[in-house]
Amino acid sequence: MRFGCVGGGALGAYSFTVNEGTIDAVLTDVKVPNASNLSDSINLFKHTAGTVILTADNTYSGVTFVKEGTLKVNGSLDSAVIVETGGTLCGTGTLNRTVNVEGGIFTPGIEDTEIGMITLNRFLRIADNGVLKIRIDGSGSDIVKMTHPQTRILLQDAELDLAILEGGIHMLASGVTLVDNQGTNPVEGAFAGFPEGRPVDIGNGRFVAITYEGGNGNDIVATLQNRGSVFIVR
Repeated sequence: MRFGCVGGGALGAYSFTVNEGTIDAVLTDVKVPNASNLSDSINLFKHTAGTVILTADNTYSGVTFVKEGTLKVNGSLDSAVIVETGGTLCGTGTLNRTVNVEGGIFTPGIEDTEIGMITLNRFLRIADNGVLKIRIDGSGSDIVKMTHPQTRILLQDAELDLAILEGGIHMLASGVTLVDNQGTNPVEGAFAGFPEGRPVDIGNGRFVAITYEGGNGNDIVATLQNRGSVFIVR
């Protein structure tokens, strides 16, 4: 089944039932208030530019593919998510299954307009030049909160995009938690160009170091470094 909407619209005005198979969605700026009636065997594909917004409790448990454009999760989602090159996953909701960022962008909050927190209850994998984008300003930063006790973070050819906005440097001076990992497993891997504890030049004579052992031992934390810091390779 393929369904679509040109321009703005809300799928809440329509109803449909699919017992099995795949929903292949070509949507442009469409709000999906509640996808809880979708069958457990459903897969959702997000094609083309534009934004799909999931609110409320979305309990379908197939796989959601973000191939292009933006999927914004502001409610909860029980589906695993795969974010491919050209796709963006953002929002302030809760993701209850595995998130694989395979060349796409994963950013908490409301993309480029609003800093926020997104919650993950399972496994996070960023690979194939996938990007974690975090914005930092004078009030705080985006944050990924991982709540499951056995959650895992796997970074394979992963990239980190730190967008430092007005006031963000002052926040970095005292350290900013990018990923709050409440599980017990260590972070596996590292972001490209950000080995553990190494000061990295981010421009304008400023250096930032990333640790994957922050907080209770497995948070990802960014801290502004003194220009006089020296990194010694042994």
